[in-house]
Amino acid sequence: MMTQPTSHFTTVGHHYSSTLDMLYGAFYCICFLFGLIGNILSFAYFLKRRRDLPNTLYKVISATDVMTSVASLAVGVSFLSARQPGLIFGNEVLCYAWTYVWHITSRLSIFLVVVLSGSRTYYLMKPFHKQRVLPYLLIILAYCIFQVGQTIGFQVQQKTEATFERPMARCVLLFSNLTTKHMILYSDIVRIFTFVVPMFIVIFSGLLSIKITLRRIDKNVMKLGSGRKELQRSRNRATVTILLFTGVYTIFNVPLVVSEILHTIDYHSDYSFDFHSFDYNGKYMLYFDNFVSMLSVSLNAAINPLLYLWRMPGCQSYIKRRSLLAVNPRSRSVSIRKDSAITENFAMSRLNQVRLSEDRPLNQALWSNNGSLQSCVA
Repeated sequence: MMTQPTSHFTTVGHHYSSTLDMLYGAFYCICFLFGLIGNILSFAYFLKRRRDLPNTLYKVISATDVMTSVASLAVGVSFLSARQPGLIFGNEVLCYAWTYVWHITSRLSIFLVVVLSGSRTYYLMKPFHKQRVLPYLLIILAYCIFQVGQTIGFQVQQKTEATFERPMARCVLLFSNLTTKHMILYSDIVRIFTFVVPMFIVIFSGLLSIKITLRRIDKNVMKLGSGRKELQRSRNRATVTILLFTGVYTIFNVPLVVSEILHTIDYHSDYSFDFHSFDYNGKYMLYFDNFVSMLSVSLNAAINPLLYLWRMPGCQSYIKRRSLLAVNPRSRSVSIRKDSAITENFAMSRLNQVRLSEDRPLNQALWSNNGSLQSCVA
């Protein structure tokens, strides 16, 4: 079993609500079920689509949300078992592993939303510029390496320990040597650039994308043909989907960003508000802090697949087919025949369109020759 060093969490008295504990535990378990199943199906769907930048980012986001959903289950079990550490939080190695997974996935989710919204805004500004996938993947990989490196660096430099804290019903990293001004300043800078700056980037890029999309709709609504209008509608739908995705992220992360700003101001102001005693002595502020730091992130990971299902018709049909296969495996051959028939019909329609487009100049020439011949005869 783990040794639990003293901290501000355990030195003050706490009063828990069994009703709220059961409610929070149920929410975490629901987030686990919806997030795990929905994001696995979403990942499989995006894996079969073409490898452009949005689909690649959606795949990485779905994989990250799967890890977030799995990590949230341990917190839900702790709430349902009267805030006991259980199997994961009661083991020192698993406690360290859980803190690392949650630390990296929660921050990576924020960074991926920034990349998704920023890349879409750049595409709207320069629609004819091809966006390569590899540079973005390298940037994401570098960010993951940075997060792992700084976490390990803090652990070595500041002698951090992962321990289960009953008021939070989860494991946390305790900094036993965070006293130097330089390290405190570095920690505050990392906190601001991890939580605060991405929020403003997402909001700015979202507003800019809305402005560009509305301006193009007003400008091209009367000029485009039917085919170009359909293509423009498809692009606008993709833009609206990304805007809704970033909007959901903004709603669930605004409390966390505000909390980080207030904590940073508290550390560097002359008047100390004493956030720790305020947050953890009050019963309802304790649950609010848990919602801000964890439950909102878990809810966001669970809602994302519902957003894919709502906005992407291809995702709807894919999940329906997978659900039918899970219920009735014999329907696999039927679905394969239907898919092949649909593919064959689509290929035949495209072939007929090509033939018509190739025969159109010849037909026009024949009509013009017939007309000239009739005029000569007349």
